Amino acid sequence: MALSVKIRLVLALLVIAYATAKSVDKEEPKSEKKKTEPEPAEYEVVTYSGFKVLDVTPTDSKQVHVLKELENKSEVPGFEFWKEPHNVNESCTISVHPDLVDVMQTYLDMKKIKHKVVVEDLQEVIDSEMKEILKDEEEDGLNYRDPTLSYYSHEKYNRLEQITKRVRELDGAHPGMMTISAIGKTYEGKSIEMVKVSLNDGSDRAGIFIDCGIHAREWISPSFCMYSIDQLLQKGKTGMLGHFDFYFVPVANPDGYEYTWTTNRMWRKNKRPQGAPGAGGSYPKPAPQPAPQPPPQQVYPTPPQFNPPSQFNPGGGGGSGLPIVEDIPKTREQKAKKEEIATKQFWGGVFPGIQFGGQGNPNYPQLPAYPSGVGGGITGGTGGIGGGPGLGQGGFGGGQGGGAAGGKSCMGVDPNRNFDIAWGSVGSSGKSCQDTYHGSSPFSEEESKALANAMRGIVGSGKRLAAYLSVHAYSQFWMSPYGYTKRQAKDYDDHMKVMKAAITALGAEYGTQYKYGPIQKVIYQAGGSSVDWAYEKLNVKYSFALELRDTGRYAFLLPVDQIMPTNKETWAGLNAMAFFIAKEYPVKA
Repeated sequence: MALSVKIRLVLALLVIAYATAKSVDKEEPKSEKKKTEPEPAEYEVVTYSGFKVLDVTPTDSKQVHVLKELENKSEVPGFEFWKEPHNVNESCTISVHPDLVDVMQTYLDMKKIKHKVVVEDLQEVIDSEMKEILKDEEEDGLNYRDPTLSYYSHEKYNRLEQITKRVRELDGAHPGMMTISAIGKTYEGKSIEMVKVSLNDGSDRAGIFIDCGIHAREWISPSFCMYSIDQLLQKGKTGMLGHFDFYFVPVANPDGYEYTWTTNRMWRKNKRPQGAPGAGGSYPKPAPQPAPQPPPQQVYPTPPQFNPPSQFNPGGGGGSGLPIVEDIPKTREQKAKKEEIATKQFWGGVFPGIQFGGQGNPNYPQLPAYPSGVGGGITGGTGGIGGGPGLGQGGFGGGQGGGAAGGKSCMGVDPNRNFDIAWGSVGSSGKSCQDTYHGSSPFSEEESKALANAMRGIVGSGKRLAAYLSVHAYSQFWMSPYGYTKRQAKDYDDHMKVMKAAITALGAEYGTQYKYGPIQKVIYQAGGSSVDWAYEKLNVKYSFALELRDTGRYAFLLPVDQIMPTNKETWAGLNAMAFFIAKEYPVKA
């Protein structure tokens, strides 16, 4: 009997051991699969290693014209005007691909245009900026961080999620003074939020509407909106809230803003791919895309429209610019010669008069490779996802820069060229690979439509809207209508008085000097902007565009230690503006 019990016990243990082993066998593949099959990245991170930034100053009108001609060709890969040429003795800023630096500097020397390198390696500056931002988190080490808290800091730049959480923290800390509303949804499904700050005491106060971050890479802009909300809440009825209600859109382009943190720090536009649903459409999250493959060697797309006349292309301007021959060269040497001719014609059209180096003339700058696959394996975009900030046609800036020379479209629209005011007329581009691409139609973008509808809603409710400010960077300008026309605004005199008061108060903080005046005089003509639209279509008298620090030394990469000084001085300017116009918009009981 005892033996029988022992046998049964042994058999039971064997069955349990077998069952356990089978269970482990079934579970292990799942564990391995989870580890070995991570979800593909949606976009490749863009780097700017070796890119230089040039400060360029024209000293006469002819040089201004030369730079404007060059700026008109900036859809050509390899360089980008961060600040456009406008006036004599007023600098502009150009970022340049490492393979094109010698050519650019030689061209500027040839035209006797003053220039200097202000950033030796753009990626090093980007990395330094991020190191400062992440310093607090690194110092925390393994310390616990509550995921429900924002850890927002006015002394550094903050992610979109931090901004969203901080707004709700302020709402909880100041009950009854804030209203948070969603005024739109982006292509990627992110909410565009508006924050109303008011005393809510039953009095009828006019409103001031401020949007920030409509251009993604201008990080100081959302920082100012958040600082202003905080200051208004702290000062309460003793500050500007005693005179006005405020409406803020802290991040007017949330898709683009987040993209500058994850993928391409220098991105400007929104994220909607061409042909995808626009404003009013559906907003599916874009499917993950495979990483781009490097272009095959010795394959060159058709050169774009900048070919000069030549024996092979007498009319110039278009076509391939290649020799018109019946027999296509077969040998490697013949192919190389054919490619060299095409490349010289392409770059010769961009930089007329430049002699390129080689065995015969080594003292001249070396001929850059043809766009798409330049130096060090860097490639430009070829539609869909771009491989990096290389010289792929229209793909400067990388990421979804897209578009080889054959004319493929690129991702994104400039929301501040998409308003229904002189849309597509001047100062914007109809080419999707340009940073100032105005979109397929007015208000085709959810970002511009959301801002317009929010302001329409305020005015439509019977509320007085005294002022509108669109906050940008950089250049240190305070500007009024118009941008799209040289016609003087009917309120020009009042605009000038208010702007002078604002920049005087601003400058009193740290000595920062601002220029002020109509947009088209101070910076350039541009149609489709929110400032002109608010002024002309909604009759918002004091409609202004601000360009915060600096004047080009750091440009979009304003150092962290300048954030608070910039916010404080701009806040002083906003206060001066508000109190100056308060007498025109008295509080009604």
